[in-house]
Amino acid sequence: MIKTCEFAPMEGITLWPLRRAYAECFPGTACSYTPFIAANSTHSFKTREKKEIDPKHNEGLVCIPQILTNNPEAFIWAAGEIAEKGYGEVNFNLGCPSATVVTHGKGAGFLKDPDRLDRFFDDIFRTIGDGIRISVKTRIGVEEEKEAEKLTEIFNRYPIVKLIVHPRLRIDFYKGKPRMESFGLFYERIRHPLVYNGDIFTKEDAERISSEYPLLEGIMVGRGLLMNPSLAREMRG
Repeated sequence: MIKTCEFAPMEGITLWPLRRAYAECFPGTACSYTPFIAANSTHSFKTREKKEIDPKHNEGLVCIPQILTNNPEAFIWAAGEIAEKGYGEVNFNLGCPSATVVTHGKGAGFLKDPDRLDRFFDDIFRTIGDGIRISVKTRIGVEEEKEAEKLTEIFNRYPIVKLIVHPRLRIDFYKGKPRMESFGLFYERIRHPLVYNGDIFTKEDAERISSEYPLLEGIMVGRGLLMNPSLAREMRG
């Protein structure tokens, strides 16, 4: 059984007007995510980012702001600012495969340095504590599937409230089939609530994943909801 359907963040697409329109016209998703908010050492948000996290733009929605950075101090600052606006959860982006992001060691590029990622998590969780819930959206690695094993160990060390896994490597971008053997490794080892993301375009796709991995917390859908706005409702019957 499909527990929940989440609306994936897509840069430049799932902006607040679209999220509101979907919620009003095509209800059925449990929550939606903002495109990533780029936290940096300047401790300031861009105008577009301010609009995305403006509480009045997300009123009545279950919306989770997503943060992109590799700087723990910047993450802590951004999460604090977001919490002050009334949000109870932020999502950390470890999935973006864009070259402009990855070359700076952010998004999926951060996965290339697991030791630094481990220190990052240690810093933010020691500082933030129970102040705001932190979920993570990740890929399974950068270049090789064997990277997934180390990543599962890191994720299990910290109180992540939910782990969303897109089972592709960074080098895959969005091409080829999801690497389900590596997703199986996450499914077996991760101790946090787990959400699947990747190539869900029909109700049957969702039912197949839910049947093969019955303990999933939910399924995240991006392109499939753009192709068929009613998909979340169809998944719920």
